[in-house]
Amino acid sequence: MAKSSKRSTLDKFGTWEVLEDGSLFETSNNYHITPDRFNEPDWWSFFRTDPSHNWGDYMKALFRACEVGKIKELNMKMSDE
Repeated sequence: MAKSSKRSTLDKFGTWEVLEDGSLFETSNNYHITPDRFNEPDWWSFFRTDPSHNWGDYMKALFRACEVGKIKELNMKMSDE
């Protein structure tokens, strides 16, 4: 029997799911973020300014995903200025 390619959801925060591999999936926008992208300094800021994403739920999910993936530090660039 073939293994299912669907990942298990560990936690859910609004529309954001934390998956067993430590990645994030947003169900409303079908957006998947793998843990290797968490340390890119500016990709995440899009979610802060886009009203279709709930910032509070996103941050909770991001921190939980970091726990799952044993990521202890994030590099978050606030602006290009």
